[in-house]
Parts: sequence; C-alpha cells; structure tokens
Amino acid sequence: MTVSVSCLFVLLASLLVLFLDLPVIILPVLAVIIWLLAFFGRFFKIKTTLFKNKRSNSGFILYLCASEIAPVYIEYVLFGILFGLI
Repeated sequence: MTVSVSCLFVLLASLLVLFLDLPVIILPVLAVIIWLLAFFGRFFKIKTTLFKNKRSNSGFILYLCASEIAPVYIEYVLFGILFGLI
C-alpha cells in the first residue's frame, strides 16, 4: 500500500513538473522525499505495532498477514491460474 501511494505521489509530481514547466531537478528531490516518508512511515508503523504493549505481538503477525503475506499468496494463486491456462 505504501509503495502504491508513493508511486501515485511521484506520478502527480511528474505531472506537475510536466504541465507547470517547473525545473526538472524538483522531480528527483520530491521522489527522494516521498521515498523517505514512506520508509520512515513503515518503520514507525512496525515499531508502534511491535512495542505497543506485551500483548500486541499477535497484532504484528496480523499486520504482516494482512499487508505482506496475503497479497503475495493471492498474486501467486492468480498467476498460477492465469498462466496455467496458456
């Protein structure tokens, strides 16, 4: 999710640079800033999920299942179905 939102912001920044005739150097600077915000945002989310209290370790596992493991599994199954038909 964070990668998708970050890419959307980079796309919007690209459109702004393209259509408003802004200097091109702004685009890599904005891309690095967006990447840093996404990186530190994920780091902060994992830190707060892990160290909220002693009972929240299951919350971290649930977070990983919901945002990391399940989409990869769904993608693997869908690609297996789609490429299995070819």
